Amino acid sequence: QDTTFTAEFAPNQYNISTSVNDCIRGVTIGDTIATYLDYIDISAIAYYGYHFVQWNDGNTENPRQIQVTKDQTFTAYFAKNSYNIITYYDGTAGSVKTASSALYLDEVTLTAKPNCGYHFTQWLDGVTDNPRTFILTQDTAFTAEFAQSYSGQCGENLYWAYNETDHSISITGSGDMYDY
Repeated sequence: QDTTFTAEFAPNQYNISTSVNDCIRGVTIGDTIATYLDYIDISAIAYYGYHFVQWNDGNTENPRQIQVTKDQTFTAYFAKNSYNIITYYDGTAGSVKTASSALYLDEVTLTAKPNCGYHFTQWLDGVTDNPRTFILTQDTAFTAEFAQSYSGQCGENLYWAYNETDHSISITGSGDMYDY
């Protein structure tokens, strides 16, 4: 007998998955099973100290919308943030040597350098370590405090001392004096 057959078709389903280049830097959202030609959203969320850079296909949109055409995996790449290191000091009394910026969780060292006739006393927060090393987690400012010295070195083997009682300076040792 005559027979009619009807073929029924359905769009394919595809797996869309997301991942990160380093799980301590952030997470992704968007893992799903989606129908062919559907549009879905994926996004990357950076943890503190990091920022989103790009997806593995070079796309820098975040969040982004993709059209489903096959099984796909999207990997989000994150990088460390850069933070500023600001130093304050009285230039007459001394200076501070350090980098002006560094990356999140980098170890940074600051060194207070007193000028002749001065000595380093402390950082404004009371820490007396010099040099001072710390782990950078945010934009940070340090103030070096210096005080006038009443003794010090004035040559390779020469030392001076100020006597507050009689207001005299004595120099001991031998050799050439620094050029002041």
